[in-house]
Amino acid sequence: MTPAEIAESIDHYCSTAIAYAQSFGKRLDYSDDSIDDVEEILDFYHQELVRTEEKPTQNQIWSMAVVWGAYLGEVMRRKIGEPCGWMFEDGEFHLEAAGAKAYPMGKAYKRIVTDRRIALFRSSISSASI
Repeated sequence: MTPAEIAESIDHYCSTAIAYAQSFGKRLDYSDDSIDDVEEILDFYHQELVRTEEKPTQNQIWSMAVVWGAYLGEVMRRKIGEPCGWMFEDGEFHLEAAGAKAYPMGKAYKRIVTDRRIALFRSSISSASI
């Protein structure tokens, strides 16, 4: 993917996250505080996953993780600033800065599948480093 295609994809996923959040009564604005709202939404998805007998496929879960992970990663990228940027390698998006990589989509996936609170989202973003 070209950098322009990556940016377009991330923008699309973030717009989707913002629209989904509105259905939860949340307003996402790329602030640190919006991470708490995303945490609540991911907790809802996790609880639904545990409660329902008819489970979504791994692809369906991953699709949601990509949407929420893109938003979380974009909050991080905006906070860190240059030279942090989105990359696409081996079929997966990640953030990269100064040789370090972060995989916010993977973190969102783990949060949906496990019940581990992702205070690490908040701490990762608050520390503004990858």
